[in-house]
Amino acid sequence: MAAVALMVVGIVIGFGGFVFAASNMASFGGEEGFDGMFGNHIKAMIVVALGGVLFLIGLVLLAYQLLQPALAK
Repeated sequence: MAAVALMVVGIVIGFGGFVFAASNMASFGGEEGFDGMFGNHIKAMIVVALGGVLFLIGLVLLAYQLLQPALAK
């Protein structure tokens, strides 16, 4: 069940990064201006990509666990 836990963690991290990126796009301005908003948005997209990679690794591990009995024959 570690694969399912890894998938859930990937979804949570990806969704958190998406919410952070969306809030940065919605709050244009402030002290940082466009450069700060753009930089924070790029950082959030890296976090979303990390969540996607964790989800994909969990998916591959789950598929391997489910197919292992069939491959052992």
